[in-house]
Amino acid sequence: MELQSTGFQEQGFVVDIPDRQTTRVAPHMPLNTSYSLDPTMSLSYTKLNPDANEIRLLTIWPDENVANPVRGSLHPVSLKDPYEFEALSYVWGNVAIRTDIWVDCCIVSAPTNLEQFLRALREPKQDRVVWVDYLCINQHDILERNSQVLLMSQIYINATSVIAWLGLSTPNIEDAIAYQNYCEGLSTPKSKWWFEIHDKKDLSIEESRKRDLAMMDVLDGTLEILSAPYWQRLWTFQEWHLPKTRPICMFGKLCFTFRDVFSRLGSSFNSIDDMMAKYRKTVGQNLDGEAKEFSEKMLEREKAIHTRTFRNFLPILPGDLLVQKDLHKDPNSPPSRPLGELLSVTTHRNCSNPLDRVYALYAMAPLAQEKYPPDYQKTVSQLIHETTAYVLQYEGNTRILDYFCFSDDEALPSWVVDVTITDQRRRDLIFAGRSEQTTPERSLWKKPDGYLPKITDNLRTLQLRGRVIGVVQESFRLNTEKHAPLREIPSYLQRIREDEWISPFSMADTLISACYNYTESWSWMSYAYFSETLSKLNREGNLRLIDIADARISIFLDSFSKLKGKCLFSISSIGDSAPVAFGFIDCHIKGGDILFIASGISQVLVLRPLEDGVALIENRIPCCKIVGRTFVEGIAERQKSQPTAFAQRVKDTPVVQVDIK
Repeated sequence: MELQSTGFQEQGFVVDIPDRQTTRVAPHMPLNTSYSLDPTMSLSYTKLNPDANEIRLLTIWPDENVANPVRGSLHPVSLKDPYEFEALSYVWGNVAIRTDIWVDCCIVSAPTNLEQFLRALREPKQDRVVWVDYLCINQHDILERNSQVLLMSQIYINATSVIAWLGLSTPNIEDAIAYQNYCEGLSTPKSKWWFEIHDKKDLSIEESRKRDLAMMDVLDGTLEILSAPYWQRLWTFQEWHLPKTRPICMFGKLCFTFRDVFSRLGSSFNSIDDMMAKYRKTVGQNLDGEAKEFSEKMLEREKAIHTRTFRNFLPILPGDLLVQKDLHKDPNSPPSRPLGELLSVTTHRNCSNPLDRVYALYAMAPLAQEKYPPDYQKTVSQLIHETTAYVLQYEGNTRILDYFCFSDDEALPSWVVDVTITDQRRRDLIFAGRSEQTTPERSLWKKPDGYLPKITDNLRTLQLRGRVIGVVQESFRLNTEKHAPLREIPSYLQRIREDEWISPFSMADTLISACYNYTESWSWMSYAYFSETLSKLNREGNLRLIDIADARISIFLDSFSKLKGKCLFSISSIGDSAPVAFGFIDCHIKGGDILFIASGISQVLVLRPLEDGVALIENRIPCCKIVGRTFVEGIAERQKSQPTAFAQRVKDTPVVQVDIK
């Protein structure tokens, strides 16, 4: 593929690129010039001037022989001057797999993924001037890395174009891009077939089958594009969202631009679902050998795509592309969002250096960058401490305590969350939303206008306002054996019924509801069925239900097994020993722990007093530490239309302030 000065074309699809030759940084080494290559000499970096906003640019030398090594040279420039260059966005990949390139007459061992990118960019007769972090930043100079992070926003905004390397191409990816071109009315050699097949009124059986298989290839290719490692790397987040125009994507030599890819993906799924209806109808029919074979092939292909989608693709869904418009609210200004919001929307992305979990977002969070400039000499503990404090105090984003796990560093305050650690469960909570079955009613935690949590100057104490919903009375951990809860819960229910007179609430029903909602059994069965099945277990006292020929029993058993190893606890009001509710929690909990709903946090926090007693003193709770988050039955959002007596009692509880260390 030859790249023209005003654009480049691949398979008929044109992407405009500004003339890169308007300002040449430095002439390249003529192709027929002999020069000395010293394999023993390491690449030497000249110092950059931070005051002049200096960066280095790489000139990729042209070469008509595609087999030759990639060669180029580095040159310092100032971002204050009008140089033209392309900014590269890519994934380093496995840095243990390397390929040699030549830079300034030195051999540089570069990640193979980068070498493939540079090779794909190289032109046969023209220089190509690019900024690429791996080579243009001295990775061994911490001070330089600190200063270059501050310039990332300018680099990707001022570049004439940003090119995103998604990896090597595949036939399915080529088919997906061709179909995208067809949908957008762009005629290319590969999209031309789609125009012809869709304009044809009467398709032969062979043509119809070919079209149906092609649609499967398109969907597979689209999933391959969105499953590329590029979308899971954290640094590529800002590199993708910062440019003034859409980045140009490259798969091998294939170039294209992303538009509304998720709408296209949804349309592809809908088209295939409609298309597959005719094949599903053939199941059990007496078809001839060829028709039966093709129908079975299509059904197997559909099954494989759905399996791949739900098992492999959805867990790594690039969620920030779904909210891309929200990140670009002002088209006349660079995208800028609060740091806490960026941390939440990028939980599916990874980075090798935990400090980059924050620093890789700084270009889109300038206020946070100004408050705490990047410093690669900081410890992770210092970073997460300052970041949590900043998001809470300056952005007022208490939801960060919802989205991330509390740090296990005992030297830090208990309210500090570790933003460097994310997991699939956290991603599910953020992007799918917590179930109304378990999230407390919004009125209990809605943040008043203008409310900001306070943090002391030494960043040790967090002051939160909220409601005390009760105190842990007693707790016990369920056995980790799969079916152990099926013995332990009925036994506990029997004990509750014997002591029912001590509580104004129907505690047996409350515990059954707690099990039903916490295990999310509402997704599969009615409460009546769940309650009756549990009651049978209670009456029979054994697991004979496992042998009952009822398909719902296996679902019930699987759901109930989610309780294994959990800690069940009863809740009482302050100053009263009678139980009023139940809850489940993963971590250790003990009698006397306080259950607290803080303003702006949609979960129940477990607080442990740092001093004896939990009596309120002038609307304040004694100083506490956070033990964890928990589920409490009876206060869920879905229950507000028929509020429980316990929920009403919580609503009547006054708002108090608590100091958390």
